[in-house]
Amino acid sequence: MAVVTGEFRKIGGPPPGIDEPVAGRIDAHRESRHGEVVATAPTASDGTFRMTLPPGSYTFVGTSPTIVGIICATTASMHPGENAPVRVLCLL
Repeated sequence: MAVVTGEFRKIGGPPPGIDEPVAGRIDAHRESRHGEVVATAPTASDGTFRMTLPPGSYTFVGTSPTIVGIICATTASMHPGENAPVRVLCLL
């Protein structure tokens, strides 16, 4: 199995901009964001999350009641064991 850790953040906006953690949920979709949801993990108030899933390619999609109308996602390939941290960003 692949162990995934990461963080969910909102960044951007007008200067000086923001870079803040987001509390919410991360869904791991097989291949694209329209693929099957393989795993779901809540994020802590500091935006961190952890999940275990089969090795493969995923699109990680973040949702939160504090973010409306913005798709927050990133794609990454996971291998067995520990993987590099995943950053799911909401670009404002």
